[in-house]
Amino acid sequence: AIFCSLLIFPLAGVLGDMSWRLPFLLYGFGLVVFAALLFSRSDEEAQADQGGSAEQVEEDETSIWTWMPWHYVLLSLFVGAITFLPTIYLPYQFKEQAGLSPSGIAIILMGTALVSGIMAMLYGKARRRFSVHAVFLFSFGAAAAGMAIVAFANSLPAVLLGFVVYSLGNSWFVPNVMTSLGGKLANHQQARAAGIVKAGHFLSTPLCVVIVEPYARQFGPVSVMLMVSVAAFAIFLLMVFRTLQLGRRGGPQLAPQPQTIGH
Repeated sequence: AIFCSLLIFPLAGVLGDMSWRLPFLLYGFGLVVFAALLFSRSDEEAQADQGGSAEQVEEDETSIWTWMPWHYVLLSLFVGAITFLPTIYLPYQFKEQAGLSPSGIAIILMGTALVSGIMAMLYGKARRRFSVHAVFLFSFGAAAAGMAIVAFANSLPAVLLGFVVYSLGNSWFVPNVMTSLGGKLANHQQARAAGIVKAGHFLSTPLCVVIVEPYARQFGPVSVMLMVSVAAFAIFLLMVFRTLQLGRRGGPQLAPQPQTIGH
């Protein structure tokens, strides 16, 4: 998805230079993909659930309120806000502070997407050295610091620096959430739980835009960056508290730990 942005952003920038409406035509590609999937034929059979008997699977279907780690849905809402709000409002800040054209903004977004893509590929190596808690600390800390730099920057280079710092942390949010979620569930529970968590991740965008739009109109897009920074820093502090709490129970939680179901 990140590397696909390397193609989409330049095209959106060129279309935006012609008219602000034209970039929205790119969403039509989704209809093409949907049609291709709808009319494609596949002989692949659905995989049977593993890790649970038919009775256990049926029981889990009716008792999802007891086994589903619902705090991950709340976490995904915040992650979605921290991920998508800067992408929505930063172009307005670039326009106001530097007078950049849509194509110029697209080049910047393409560059940060490249940074995020490279960092995302390094997630596996990071997890071999650090626990999910340590990765969350880095992600939320980098996002908070980056958005704070963007919010208080008075020049384009400073904004770009903050955006790059933010991108370093942002790239590990989703894989780390899913890795952590999968380690808490049986195999036959993971697909449904992942769908619910991802739903929260994407639904956070319209919900958060409705909440922050009045502030963005009154105080400018910088206010949104500041809110994102505060939210990321608040979760960073919660993660610090949680890491220290787990450390008192069973040792340091910054090194990678074996994943056990229900941990």
